[in-house]
Amino acid sequence: MSRSLVKCLAVAGLAVAAASPAAAQASAASINASVTVLEVLNVTGVRDLAFGQIQRGGTRTIDALADVAAAGVFSVTASAPVTVAWTLPVQTAAAVPVTFGNWTFAEANDAAGTGATTFTLTGVNSTHNLTTAVTQRFLFVGGQATVPANATLGLQSAVIQVNVAYN
Repeated sequence: MSRSLVKCLAVAGLAVAAASPAAAQASAASINASVTVLEVLNVTGVRDLAFGQIQRGGTRTIDALADVAAAGVFSVTASAPVTVAWTLPVQTAAAVPVTFGNWTFAEANDAAGTGATTFTLTGVNSTHNLTTAVTQRFLFVGGQATVPANATLGLQSAVIQVNVAYN
């Protein structure tokens, strides 16, 4: 073969190589899809906070930790930490000046209050975090009912409300 033919073939080979596209680069990635399945969140009023009979001008106090049998009780069923939002009554109504105050609170793993620990709320609309992920937790409510000398006779009541949400 002649030199010119070799040069022509070399130049033609270079031209073909330059005109051919380079092999395409490929890349791939993946992620996981996951979900944590939680227990259906439920709160139930187990027992009312009942101060019993109080004479006009009298006061009765129920301590949530010391008097678990008389304290009001809520049951919370959850499988992860939750926030408990409390709405406490200031008084039953303007016409019925029975006041509820000096609230006390405790929580335990059973309705008997075994090993109960106390917690504090900062006002009548407060929150408390249950950081222990247990199947069921019991919340105990105590307080003080003060009846003025001119209070209306008969049963007086007010609502203590609890709302629970997963954190």
